[in-house]
Amino acid sequence: MKKTKLFIATILASFAMTSCLVDDERPSFEEDHANTPYSVGTDIESGSYIFTPADTETVKIDGAILLVGMTNGTYSSSDIAVKYEIDPLNEATEGTMFAITNTTNEFIIPAGQELSPDMLNLELYPSAFPTGEITKVIINIVPVNPSASVQTGLPFGKIELEVEKCDPPLSGTYSNSFNATTVEITPLGCNDTYRANYLTPFSGVYWWEFSHDPATGNIVITDWQYEGSNPLTYDTASVDGSGNITVTNADVAGVSWYQDLTWTLSPL
Repeated sequence: MKKTKLFIATILASFAMTSCLVDDERPSFEEDHANTPYSVGTDIESGSYIFTPADTETVKIDGAILLVGMTNGTYSSSDIAVKYEIDPLNEATEGTMFAITNTTNEFIIPAGQELSPDMLNLELYPSAFPTGEITKVIINIVPVNPSASVQTGLPFGKIELEVEKCDPPLSGTYSNSFNATTVEITPLGCNDTYRANYLTPFSGVYWWEFSHDPATGNIVITDWQYEGSNPLTYDTASVDGSGNITVTNADVAGVSWYQDLTWTLSPL
């Protein structure tokens, strides 16, 4: 019995010593976190822009350069310097399709602070983008002097804008066959979907949306402002060779006078 007890005690003591050795070698959570680098980026969000030939005004995009991750939740004790670089995969021509209008490409986040006093100022020039294509504008925020204490990159240190330009055939201003109210049709994208700002012949101005099949001329009304409470139904909807949009036998549920109405929108 004594030998058995001694053997068990020896094993337990061995486990305890091993446990102590492992704990001594493992860094604490605070030490791990304190050794992580500062993360720097911009609050300009990556995303998509859709332009048509009618879009000619410069699009200005301004964003802050800031700390998006801090070592142990504290600010840096020294200045952090970063700059912008055009990514090798960028497809847009700088100076023609877009420009960064800062007087300098270097941004300083002062010690003890979260933001650089200088903004990143980006401009897009819709007229210069090719029609029928998606063009990427890709800009990176990188350290001026590479260091293990500062990191950049996805998602906040890379700006990736997809600019799609198209010429949707149904966008424009239309008259309607009931009254003097004009209808503005604007594209929702480069996928033959549209929004009209007025549903004929209401006295109020209510939007409606539709998709268009260029091959057949058919239109499908997909939604309108009060579809949830007063659904819209119709027999046919289509575009003729002159660009006139005709909807036949339209009904709006719950609206007694809006029954079996046929109306036409004609481009102005």
